[in-house]
Amino acid sequence: MRAMFLGALLGGSAAVGIYFYFYFKRVISWWRKKPADRTARLWAAALGAVSAFKVFQVWNTWAMVVMHLFGFALCLDLVNTLIRLTKRGGQRWERVYRCGLVPFLCTALLMGYGYWNIHRVVRTDYRVETEKPIRAQGYRIALVSDLHFGTTMDGRDLAGYAGEIEAAGPDLLVLCGDIVDEATTREEMEEAMAVLGAVKCPLGVYFVRGNHDRASYTRTPNFTAEELERAIRGAGITILTDRRVQAAEDLTLIGRDDRSRPVDGRRRGLEELLDGADRSSFLLLLDHQPSELEAADRAGYDLLLSGHTHAGQIWPTGLISQAAGIVELNYGQRKLDHLQVIVSSGIGGWGYPIRTSRHCEYVIISVEGNKAE
Repeated sequence: MRAMFLGALLGGSAAVGIYFYFYFKRVISWWRKKPADRTARLWAAALGAVSAFKVFQVWNTWAMVVMHLFGFALCLDLVNTLIRLTKRGGQRWERVYRCGLVPFLCTALLMGYGYWNIHRVVRTDYRVETEKPIRAQGYRIALVSDLHFGTTMDGRDLAGYAGEIEAAGPDLLVLCGDIVDEATTREEMEEAMAVLGAVKCPLGVYFVRGNHDRASYTRTPNFTAEELERAIRGAGITILTDRRVQAAEDLTLIGRDDRSRPVDGRRRGLEELLDGADRSSFLLLLDHQPSELEAADRAGYDLLLSGHTHAGQIWPTGLISQAAGIVELNYGQRKLDHLQVIVSSGIGGWGYPIRTSRHCEYVIISVEGNKAE
């Protein structure tokens, strides 16, 4: 799999470099008002090589900028081809096309929007009805996922959102993974857990691990798994790794280990996690990745809360991943025969401080008994 990814990355980088050689040669020639000569070709080759190198550094923000520039330039080429075929172009269009400014302008506008959008956190509310005999006032659950602390906000920002969450009056706060990642320092990790653990909730704060929390994708992590667990527990947060707790008499929380890198090499099955559970209790399943939805429905869970997808973060990756079956639900709420599923876009972002798909959010869920008699 890693070799396939590397091969695809090398091929994609080479394609981008070759394309930009011809793109920049055309643009440089237009601005110099003369046919391409040795100087234009050298500059074009250098810029094409730099573009290919940036794309190869796929997790770098500049790679995202170059790929968007590549996409907009290709779209402009397509439009130019259609105009030429219909013979509707003129000198004005020729100048617009050959000067090469349109892709740069579109990329700048989209990246500016993406930077603003990823720093804009909104509150998203959901209402869930249940036939289970829960308490009359129901439950209010706050959900935070995919903070990737350090990418888009600092401790002061996080404390502000934690205050908003506390003001919403949740009975419990659930942290559905990827609160920190490989780029988070140990000090930032401890600060994030301390801030989130301080949110006052009568039934407590709970944590399930995501694929990035233990900084598994780097050879030089900034903190160990033991230091992470110590910080979480020290903040008063309950860790749910393939186990369940009775949060209230009529509310059971079940947390799954992340499926990508389970601690013991295997995570417990959905049926296994309910062995001996009170099935009349409201069964709240926490799983970082929204997977095995049909199986969770058959097992009798009432509500599944997840993150992981970032709702795509960079358009149109979310649409592609759901259409290809990589994720079962990219964003939002879905009702199965019995199970209800809510997938958050996350309160932050990973890798790039840019979000061009949907918004960042914390989620407030009202669980209510069915009042119909």
